[in-house]
Amino acid sequence: MARASGIAEVTYRAVADRESIWKTIVDVADELDAALIVTGSRGLSGARSVLLGSVSNHVLHHAHRPTLIVPPQPRTPQPRTP
Repeated sequence: MARASGIAEVTYRAVADRESIWKTIVDVADELDAALIVTGSRGLSGARSVLLGSVSNHVLHHAHRPTLIVPPQPRTPQPRTP
């Protein structure tokens, strides 16, 4: 998606770790000296967000580099069947 948008230099990595995922994302971004962290959001709010936590929110508040959080696509209403 990044390359399709015209961003030429893209680095990505899959990591299996026992750390929390947000910490692993921040650590790998630091290791790579990433210019930008891009992460998605599920769009949870209220009690669900508090109970389930938010990886993107933790990354945003713990990373010492620019972070872009991509919101989920809006759901399209399903047509009702009579």
